[in-house]
Amino acid sequence: MPNRRTLMLTAVLGLGTLTALLGGPITAANAGGQFGVNTTAKGNQWLNAIARLANERFVVVWESDSGPNRADVYAQLFSSSGARFGVNFPVSAGRGKQTVPAVAALTDGSFVVVWVSDTQNPNGTVYGQLFAANGTYLGRPFRIGDPSSAQATPQVSALSDGGFVVVWASSPDGSSDSSYDIVGRRFSVDGTGVGHQFRANKDRAGAQMRPSVAGRADGGFTVVWDSAEDDGSGGTDYFIRGQSFAADGSRSGVGLIVKRGVSELKRPRIATLVGGGFVVTWEAANRRLTPVSNVYAQRYSEADTQVGGLIRVHQSSRSEVNPAVGGLANGGFVVAWSNDSFANILVQRYAGDGALVGNAVRVNEKTDAIRDWAGIAPSGDGGFAVSWDGQDGSALGVFGRTFKQ
Repeated sequence: MPNRRTLMLTAVLGLGTLTALLGGPITAANAGGQFGVNTTAKGNQWLNAIARLANERFVVVWESDSGPNRADVYAQLFSSSGARFGVNFPVSAGRGKQTVPAVAALTDGSFVVVWVSDTQNPNGTVYGQLFAANGTYLGRPFRIGDPSSAQATPQVSALSDGGFVVVWASSPDGSSDSSYDIVGRRFSVDGTGVGHQFRANKDRAGAQMRPSVAGRADGGFTVVWDSAEDDGSGGTDYFIRGQSFAADGSRSGVGLIVKRGVSELKRPRIATLVGGGFVVTWEAANRRLTPVSNVYAQRYSEADTQVGGLIRVHQSSRSEVNPAVGGLANGGFVVAWSNDSFANILVQRYAGDGALVGNAVRVNEKTDAIRDWAGIAPSGDGGFAVSWDGQDGSALGVFGRTFKQ
């Protein structure tokens, strides 16, 4: 049933104008065709990430085990409609394994890719590389993390001052077997470090893993992550936690408990909303239907207070995992996830007030193999692009599809 805000806007503006403002349901009619991202069919191409650039092109990055190191990072640029621009190009050129990339578009039109390299530490060190909008290298790769600690799962977001912030999971003693903190550092647009490395989590008990970060309009940023902690009686409490930071890198507020549960909560993702505030999505184990998982979302104001109730993204008895989220130009947001034992990638659009817009739609055109690890890149006109990993012959490949408003 339409909410009161939607009914009032319909009466004042008319249905056609309202649909143009809020964005209509996702349908095959406003989607382009599925396309392949990687041009090599040798080995696995997977663990992709995607970002929309200032010129409305978008870039996809991924890990490839067909390169000279058996684990290298590659990238591909595309036009706004999904047409290939140039060719696949290597992001990481160093020795050793280069894995789990992430990417962010910067305000000056350039973009930055981050990844984990085992060149200096066999347990992983985070590195970065800047690129111009046309894919030209800007400088050389630069080290982000301290090589004395083991590092994993980096994420990156642009900041409103033109720079960017990188966050990752870090083991203080350098061992991949110990507990992890969520740490990060800010950088200027040329890759120069700003301030010192910071720790996002206050409580160091338990395992803090899988961070996500989003820049805010005020120049600050918010970090979210999942945490597994001892409940004091031999069991485990699971959390999705968060912490906001001001533009100068100082903590803002006391921190967030997005969700707490006795079943596993993991893989949070965060996106800034155009109208202010942000939205967090995550994967939660379903205690009644173990090992089934479901995807949830929660909106927040700019003051870090919850807005509206908890959103269950899709009502299904089948497992739903690995969510991604993007804030749309019209103030709403869109969530993507892997559904039905990794058989499909689904997307669901929401209005700015959290109301459903249409039904969930399958992104992948083929349904005969594995589909996982979705990414979302919103466009300036209210549409978005989706990338994902999928079966490509006997190995995995990266695919994409664009959607108009």
